[in-house]
Amino acid sequence: DRSAIHLPAAPTDLAELPPPLAGLPTLAALAAQAAQTGLTLAWQAQRYDFAPPPNLLELTPPPPAPYRNELVFEQPTGLRRWIAIVLAVSGVMILIVPLIFGHIPEHPASWPLALLTLALMIGIKAGPLGYLGAFCIWLVANLPSLRFGTLPISLWPDIPLVALGLLLLWRDRRVRAMWQFVRRQFNRRHDVSGAN
Repeated sequence: DRSAIHLPAAPTDLAELPPPLAGLPTLAALAAQAAQTGLTLAWQAQRYDFAPPPNLLELTPPPPAPYRNELVFEQPTGLRRWIAIVLAVSGVMILIVPLIFGHIPEHPASWPLALLTLALMIGIKAGPLGYLGAFCIWLVANLPSLRFGTLPISLWPDIPLVALGLLLLWRDRRVRAMWQFVRRQFNRRHDVSGAN
């Protein structure tokens, strides 16, 4: 450090040691070794004294691809699972019990479909768009025109409501995650069976 007063301003390359330092045996041996091996002595006052290269951005690796925050379907657990089970069983019982006693409900899709749909939405933890889409589909199933024996041509006014319900369901990320899970399970079983 005391020898720094005899050196030029850093950072710089030294062709040879200044006269006051050339007489020091350690530095002279270092300069001689550098000359024999074809190296150049460099003087740097501090560790980070050298300026960064002008093409620093070209030397750095490209930034990683942005992380896709895709939801993964998780099967219901805990209280949410039990609520979904109770709602689904209630919907099935409301539909089956009258049929067992020979009574056909006037609106079979009313409460049973509502409870089954609500169980599904709670089970997958759907968002507001999922509930609105499911409500649209439930309305279509309970419209007066949707009855046994109705001609398909008379159902055309219900098509916009069906399309709106499907669009809202598709916009819900939890519903999309559930469909992707179901599709992966189906493809996995299809591959195991050897058909694909």
